[in-house]
Amino acid sequence: MYKNKKTSGFTLIELLVVIAIISLLSSVVMSSVAKARAKTRQVRRISDINSIVKALALAYDSNGGYPSSGANSYCVGLDSTETCWGGSFTGNTALKTLLQQYMPTAPKDPIRSTGKGDRYLYADSLKNVSQNCDNTVYPTGPFILWIPETLSPVSPTDCGGYLYGACCGTAPGGCGPGRFCAYRIR
Repeated sequence: MYKNKKTSGFTLIELLVVIAIISLLSSVVMSSVAKARAKTRQVRRISDINSIVKALALAYDSNGGYPSSGANSYCVGLDSTETCWGGSFTGNTALKTLLQQYMPTAPKDPIRSTGKGDRYLYADSLKNVSQNCDNTVYPTGPFILWIPETLSPVSPTDCGGYLYGACCGTAPGGCGPGRFCAYRIR
């Protein structure tokens, strides 16, 4: 007596369909994770900038004014021998010492470890900071400067929107990707 042998398993087409579905789902999940990470970094920047602004406000109250940076921008939390933004800017030992009284550890940008935008900058009165991307001129600083996720912001929304209430501007000396964000402290 001959029995019809029935094999169980998947056909090649079924396997390919399952692989395609899994690939599609994983790409959707990965893009969602990337967006969530970017939002987390932006929240961290907001927190970092708020910490720096509070430390500067305490320094203002103690010293009767904001520290002077003259015509320079200084890397927050670095000595005068250290640089940031790919060596375009230096730290300032006096600023570092002053801020350490109110903020023991200076924040770094959450994504960049080297190159442009790896630290926050402090500038007290740079005129080239106070120009928005739409060429609207704002009052001068003091400012905290940083480069957002977009690397070339074209609107205040790219800089955090109304939370930063100041401007995007052309980077001093043509540094970085050409544009950065500035939070006007007062």
